[in-house]
Amino acid sequence: MGASKGLPMPILFPILTIIGGLGTVITTLTIAKTTPNYSIGGIEFPYISDTGRDPPAYYVFVIGMVLNAVLFICDGAENFLRVRTAATLILDNQAKAKNIRIALASLIFTVIASLALSLLAGLDTRNYPDMHNYSAYLFFLCAVVFMSLTTANFSALAKANPFFRRHFQLRISIVVCLSLFFTCYIIIGLALVYTYCGGWTIDPVSGLYDYSGCAGVHTFRAITQYLTILSVIAFPCSLVYDFSNPSPSPAIMSAQKQNGDATYPL
Repeated sequence: MGASKGLPMPILFPILTIIGGLGTVITTLTIAKTTPNYSIGGIEFPYISDTGRDPPAYYVFVIGMVLNAVLFICDGAENFLRVRTAATLILDNQAKAKNIRIALASLIFTVIASLALSLLAGLDTRNYPDMHNYSAYLFFLCAVVFMSLTTANFSALAKANPFFRRHFQLRISIVVCLSLFFTCYIIIGLALVYTYCGGWTIDPVSGLYDYSGCAGVHTFRAITQYLTILSVIAFPCSLVYDFSNPSPSPAIMSAQKQNGDATYPL
């Protein structure tokens, strides 16, 4: 009896990451915007943290984000194993060692980002606003680092083998967008909150954040927050092709022979 034909298991990791991320964001935003008297701080376009603050959106937010955190680790672990295999096949010893060290660092930042994502999901902005914010900042910072390191890995591999060139430009574009939106959301956005808005405002009745006194700045931050999140969700798109083969070795070696049998330094 032959083996069943279908999608190889590894490709499901990035596909489910994309579906889970988009599904969580869209569902919580829809619930928050359609639920009567749901406070989103007095701005038309809310922060995602506020859309997942109260039940039932809170349950969707927690489950969706924790599942995505697990999938991020699966993406990172599978990517590490494939990069290690590829580096062994096509790079010289010095370049291979450097490439594998970068891949391991990328995996470590992926795990830290996933833990931060799980924390921010459970620590809602009503009861734990500061811890939620710090967890969010850590998540986005680690996401920028691990995606940048992963792209650096594939830069070296793309120079050595055509197999890794097909979606390399997509990776670069996503990392550039992520870095830009992260800068606008965290660095520029927080600077504006503390200099132009005078810091955070808490509604004395509800005890929740009130953004209405500085709506323009907070709307800017909310929009760039969503763009940052979408960039994080988009990155697994670049892994779908890489994970499409159950084992990367045959495809890599086939491309290597077309390119000429050789190992390459960085």
